[in-house]
Amino acid sequence: MLADIAECDYRLGRLPEAQLAAEQALNQGAVVPASVVLGNVALDYYHLDDALDHYERVVREAVHGSPTGCWTPDGRRRDGAAGLSRPRRCLRPRAAGAGAHAGK
Repeated sequence: MLADIAECDYRLGRLPEAQLAAEQALNQGAVVPASVVLGNVALDYYHLDDALDHYERVVREAVHGSPTGCWTPDGRRRDGAAGLSRPRRCLRPRAAGAGAHAGK
């Protein structure tokens, strides 16, 4: 829940609040979503080394079995296990006015 709040704060431009919520979420074990927000905040502040550290943590966690980011386009987990639901795709915002069927 805190990671979602952190993401919302980030998207609203509330960088200090986003960082605080993401740090709390990270401490509660939401490693991947919290690290994405922390990486985004660090990048916005041009703290490039910190941003890289956060993004590398996301990659390490995804590789080691975290369900976030480990899904194939057809909804299967990359490790072969059947997924119950697909994760939200929150890392790539849609272009303004683009709907689910835009351009089809």
